[in-house]
Amino acid sequence: MPIRRPALLVLIVGACAAQEPALALGVGPTVFADRDSRRLIQGSDGYDFKEDHGWKGVLGMSAPERAIFGYPWVDFDWSRTKGEGNRIDSVGTYYMERVPLGSMFYLGAGLGSVYENLRLETPTGKRRDDEWTFGGKAVVGLALYGPLYVEGSYQYNIGTTLGVETDLYGVIVGLRF
Repeated sequence: MPIRRPALLVLIVGACAAQEPALALGVGPTVFADRDSRRLIQGSDGYDFKEDHGWKGVLGMSAPERAIFGYPWVDFDWSRTKGEGNRIDSVGTYYMERVPLGSMFYLGAGLGSVYENLRLETPTGKRRDDEWTFGGKAVVGLALYGPLYVEGSYQYNIGTTLGVETDLYGVIVGLRF
């Protein structure tokens, strides 16, 4: 028992003293990659920037050392898109590696598990379905002043739920500490 406390303290101090921040929080808009999926939310092919997108929240945790290619992260993503009586939720957990390109830019990629929950309005009534699937995520990021960062992402989910492809693009603004 006395060894556990110092070991836990060393892990916490090591994570805080690392060059890479140990925790990140971000939020931003998303849009579906598939045109038919966008029609479910938008109701047409037109796009209104103020209304025709969803929102995404990201919580990321990093280790204080390099992994295979870059710095290892575990990302927890949640996105919700709704409109025209339809709602699409996607919750993912990804193992990511972010590779710094100089002092400001970075690239990243990862694999994970995604839970999808859909509620759709159809001419025959409401339809609901949910399922687990595998997915991948690619990111391009820019470290701004201090802990502030901007990150663009593409999230690919294998398969469909209720015939809907839930791959999406997203841009988040966040803080790392």
